[in-house]
Amino acid sequence: MNPNPLDQLRDVHLPPPPGWWPPAPGWWLLAALIIILMVAGALRWRRRRVQTRHRRMAIQALSTLEAQNSEQWLTDLFNLVRRLCRAEDPLSPVLSEGNDQLLDRLDEHSKGALGRDLERHGTSLASLRQNVYQATPQTLSEPQRRVLVQHVRRYLKQTGGKGQC
Repeated sequence: MNPNPLDQLRDVHLPPPPGWWPPAPGWWLLAALIIILMVAGALRWRRRRVQTRHRRMAIQALSTLEAQNSEQWLTDLFNLVRRLCRAEDPLSPVLSEGNDQLLDRLDEHSKGALGRDLERHGTSLASLRQNVYQATPQTLSEPQRRVLVQHVRRYLKQTGGKGQC
């Protein structure tokens, strides 16, 4: 008997599996896109951080001012807002406004909530406007000061980086 010649054949030779390196061109493009997006994100974050530095410092100074209790407290509060606006926009209309106009601006920004909150705590915007220009201004109560600081802090945070200061 003759042996079957097919039994002498070996199995089909398979090529080795493809290696993971070097990756296909699509993976190179994806890696380049990810790197570009990461660099752009880091640059944008850094630029935003530099732009908001004045605002963060003003909010920190507001916290310091909040703990003080002096006759010029209200004037110091408005001067803090003006310093921030000068740092962000030297041509800001806030710089030429009086304290009473700045108080109106804060009330307008809060859609009237500042006036309502102050009235709830026993004073009004009109009495604050007069108080600002008194030789010996009347000191504000702790709740009234807290209301003013809260609205100034909100103003500082919400007008940031929009040229609205």
